[in-house]
Amino acid sequence: MQHKGVGEIVAVATRYFDGVKLGADGLVRAYGGVVQQALDALPVVEQIAYRQARLVLPYALENPVRHLLESMKLFVYQSEYENHVMLYIRVPEAICNPLAVRLYTATAGTAVLHWIEKPS
Repeated sequence: MQHKGVGEIVAVATRYFDGVKLGADGLVRAYGGVVQQALDALPVVEQIAYRQARLVLPYALENPVRHLLESMKLFVYQSEYENHVMLYIRVPEAICNPLAVRLYTATAGTAVLHWIEKPS
């Protein structure tokens, strides 16, 4: 399991003793084989850690910022329009810093990125 790149998993193998002693190597092969079969049949789903963020920006920057977000494969799940535009997004943790840099550069620092503390 260690070399399969799978996390958050537990394997339990039960062997009913039938009078045949396998020895340490035999037990390792038997249990390893069972776990290998289970891993081969397992549907693997990649889990990505996300953070939620709120972007506050002037109306004039909404379209360029939305275009930037789309280019990074980020999508707005909620929008609010008051004195400023507020866009709510979910960001994979791996691209939080690159997003902040690109937003700052693209908007000359006028778009403000607020990280919402509760990771999703």
